[in-house]
Amino acid sequence: MNKINLAKYVGRDYDNYNCFTLVKEFYKDHYDIVLKDYFEGPVPSEKEVENLIISNKGEFIPALVPAFGDIVTIKLWGIECHIGVCIDDKQFLHSVKYAGSGIAQLKKYKRLITGFYRHREASND
Repeated sequence: MNKINLAKYVGRDYDNYNCFTLVKEFYKDHYDIVLKDYFEGPVPSEKEVENLIISNKGEFIPALVPAFGDIVTIKLWGIECHIGVCIDDKQFLHSVKYAGSGIAQLKKYKRLITGFYRHREASND
């Protein structure tokens, strides 16, 4: 089991800590990997997030079974515009407008999940 303080990622305001910002911070903290960023301002639109997800997928490979550190992509309003990071095969960290950042159950989003991805340079050791 990975030793990481998940509390630092929970309970933060969405306007300053959106879903992509959370994933970027997690990857920098845990893997020392800097994910690309292609928008200006604190909160990107849904379409900008979709573009960020698509642009970064080249750095990731599909994961059949989600594991710690894997990215989960989620389609909302018909757009793949939400992203989180798996804690294990049942839970993930994410940030949403109405609640801020927190831990959610993957099964709650089962119908909306578009995929799980593992960064090419990340180690889940």
